[in-house]
Amino acid sequence: MELRIAAIADYASLSSDQKLNIMGVFANLSAFATPVTHPQMYLVFQIDFDSAEAGQKDVKIVLQDDDGHEIMRMGGPIAIGRPQPGRTATYSQVVQFTGVTFPHFGTYEFSILINDRVEGRVPLTVTQVQPPTPAAPGV
Repeated sequence: MELRIAAIADYASLSSDQKLNIMGVFANLSAFATPVTHPQMYLVFQIDFDSAEAGQKDVKIVLQDDDGHEIMRMGGPIAIGRPQPGRTATYSQVVQFTGVTFPHFGTYEFSILINDRVEGRVPLTVTQVQPPTPAAPGV
């Protein structure tokens, strides 16, 4: 098993011919205050499996903060087909998240688990920015 791609993006899709389309990859969110809710993002990952790894797998995605507090968890089963000899079976996943709330500034991490083993991690930092100061009158 080899993780080929793992990213957070503004948008992603998987075409009918299994092409992975990713736009606006990011690793940082800026906010004036917390908690902050991000309206929409996509977690995208692609994993290669060799023929010995074919079969049913359990996939979980866990979002945690830097103290290990779980923000959310989701998952389910997938079926990996047996690839042709000398090739790998590629599994691509696009997960849309809507309205995820980050309770504080700091580092968060999406963990990608296959059969309860972490196969990939994607960090995301929520940083505080100062609101713009209003211009002085007459300037």
